[in-house]
Amino acid sequence: MERAITNNILKTCLDLYLVREMREFRLEEDLFAKVLFVYRSSETCIKWTRLPQDQIITDAKKND
Repeated sequence: MERAITNNILKTCLDLYLVREMREFRLEEDLFAKVLFVYRSSETCIKWTRLPQDQIITDAKKND
């Protein structure tokens, strides 16, 4: 379950590495800007790292 938390950021970083290897510098620049935006914006970082609704265990589900 922990893997799902950072899946979006990890995928973007891996994409960044891939386009750098392919020497697609324009796309690399765009992806790098996206990563910087996520880390600079706390609201966006929370949205990207939040668990999906179906994975959140509430008190009602625990009691079942």
